[in-house]
Amino acid sequence: MGHKNERKLDVQKTKLKALFNEMISVNIAIMEFQLTLTDKEEEIKGLKHFIKESEKAQKIVNSIVHYEILVNLYNSFVNSKEIFYLTLVRTICKKDTIVKWDRTKKGFEEFLEKEKLAKVKSEEEAKEMAAKEEMFRKAKEQGKKIEMVFADGKLQPTIVDNKSN
Repeated sequence: MGHKNERKLDVQKTKLKALFNEMISVNIAIMEFQLTLTDKEEEIKGLKHFIKESEKAQKIVNSIVHYEILVNLYNSFVNSKEIFYLTLVRTICKKDTIVKWDRTKKGFEEFLEKEKLAKVKSEEEAKEMAAKEEMFRKAKEQGKKIEMVFADGKLQPTIVDNKSN
């Protein structure tokens, strides 16, 4: 019975190491893609540093002996975050979206239109956020208080005039 548990732990350790190596490989791929997006020497240097750190992390993961350390890493970086990966898979596999957008002219035009609308909405939200931040900064400079108030179903910061008693 003891051998069976030891084998199970060995299998779990192997699976966890493989998982972390894959996750770190994704990080390397992201950094390598980011390298294609920049010409700035400082950014390139930083990205290359992250790639080297990632490769070092893979070597460390491969050398971990204790199961408990691997489980701790799993609990810190994977456990309860599985929904992210499920959402990615479902988004890619969802019928009549990615494949339709990618394989038909009409679908691709639809994608471009949705992308354009999403970009406009995102820019509007960013402008709105920047305006609010500026408003709150000015209010603080004027000595006004900012309180969190429940409105429209969520907590929102609100400027409150300081009234002298």
